[in-house]
Amino acid sequence: NAVNVDLTNAGTLQRRKGVTLTLAGVDCHSLWSDEQGAYFVSGDALKTFPGGAVLRSGLAPGRPLSFARSINGDLYWSNGVALERIRGGVSAPAGLPVPDATPAVIASSGGSLDAGWYQVSVALVASDGEESGATWPVSVFVPESGVIEVSSLPAGKKNIYVTATNGEVLFHAVTTTASTYRFAVQPAQGLQIQTLGFRPMPPGKIVRIHNARLLTADRHGLYYSEAYAFHWHNPMRGYIPLPGITLVEPVEAGIYIATADRTYWLSGSDIAGESALSELLPYGAAEYSSTRINNSLDVAWYSTRGIVIGSRDGQAKNLQESDVA
Repeated sequence: NAVNVDLTNAGTLQRRKGVTLTLAGVDCHSLWSDEQGAYFVSGDALKTFPGGAVLRSGLAPGRPLSFARSINGDLYWSNGVALERIRGGVSAPAGLPVPDATPAVIASSGGSLDAGWYQVSVALVASDGEESGATWPVSVFVPESGVIEVSSLPAGKKNIYVTATNGEVLFHAVTTTASTYRFAVQPAQGLQIQTLGFRPMPPGKIVRIHNARLLTADRHGLYYSEAYAFHWHNPMRGYIPLPGITLVEPVEAGIYIATADRTYWLSGSDIAGESALSELLPYGAAEYSSTRINNSLDVAWYSTRGIVIGSRDGQAKNLQESDVA
């Protein structure tokens, strides 16, 4: 009867190897790493590993985090409640919120605007130039030689968009930090508005990146961002309804998607294309069990019938089905 001793294949005894505490924590989970860094959750805080620097506190206890690294080095994470981006060692919300309220827009005389209807919309602007979703347009009738005054603007930097006289298309008119702005002359027409009706990407229990889009999945389905704009989500079209998603793994030719009882393949380089879900396996995947295989473009996950390998072209192969009950 030996304690702290290993019996070797040669029939000899040697002292059992010990362990050294690297970093103390409380209820640690969600350890994740790549070549650029490693992170984990301790209690209610997201920390770096092995340094233990706190990047985000106040997390919902016990909620696993999902991570996805973008090509520019930004790291996105979500736990179903929050969706944030780590950039330069700082974790912040992934996308600006739409301004809470529409601006107050009134018209008066004393300017040089032509008589007619105008529409006004506002969007917030981050320090790096990222823009929020824009408010729904407010219409106002301006008398001849009139003025438009926009007030109750949100704090911080914002873009104001205005139509031409009796126009339908909003164009960038000015970028300002003021709480009130007056248009006494017809503003120059800048870029056409792009973010009308957009919202920040919704959080999910899974976050992934497929080519030029950010993906999140929750209990209702799969959401995707606008192309090359991870901070914009169009709720009118950026959604695939599929309740109970347990796995999302993008590869070169498409995306593997699984629920608890089915595994699907969504082919195509762009999730917003015309491809439809096709069933691959009559069983699903265990939550948080997927991984990317080193030195390969393939992925793998645990199913109720053993480990499954998913190739980059959409071929799924169960390695253990014949041996696992």
